[in-house]
Amino acid sequence: MSTNDLDASPRHIVGMIMWLCHRHRQRVSERMEQIGIGGGAGPILMTLGCCGEMNQKELAEKVHVSPATVSQTLKPLVKAGLIERKSDEKDARVFRLRLTQEGENKRKEAIEVFSRLDLDLLGPLSEEEQIVLTSLLHKMEAHMKGDAQ
Repeated sequence: MSTNDLDASPRHIVGMIMWLCHRHRQRVSERMEQIGIGGGAGPILMTLGCCGEMNQKELAEKVHVSPATVSQTLKPLVKAGLIERKSDEKDARVFRLRLTQEGENKRKEAIEVFSRLDLDLLGPLSEEEQIVLTSLLHKMEAHMKGDAQ
C-alpha cells in the first residue's frame, strides 16, 4: 500500500490507535487469565513488586483506582497466597500489603507475558520506525497534557 492510499484523517488515525490499544489490552487480559492473574490484579502485583510494602490507600493511589476496588481485587490475591496482609505496627486499623514469594514469582511471570506481547505488537516496526513512533507519541502526550510547544 502506498502512502497515497492511506486514510490519514484524524478520525481514522485515532480509531486505529484506539483499536490497537483495545486489542493489545484484550491479548494481555487473555494471557494474564491463562497464568492465573485476573481482573485488575496485574497492576497491583506490579506496583507492590516495584514499590514494596504499602497500605491499601497508598496502593489505590498508585494504581489509580478507588480503595474499594483495591479491596475487592486483593481478596482473591490474599486467598491465593500471592499477597500478605498484616496489621500496621503504628495503627492496627491499617493493613500493610506485600508480595509473598509466590506473588513475586507470579509478578515475574506476568512481566514475561507483557514483554512478549509488547514485542509482538511492535514486531513489524524497524528500530528506526519505533524511534519515530516514540517521538510522535511523546509529542501527542505533551499536547494532551497542555505542554505543547
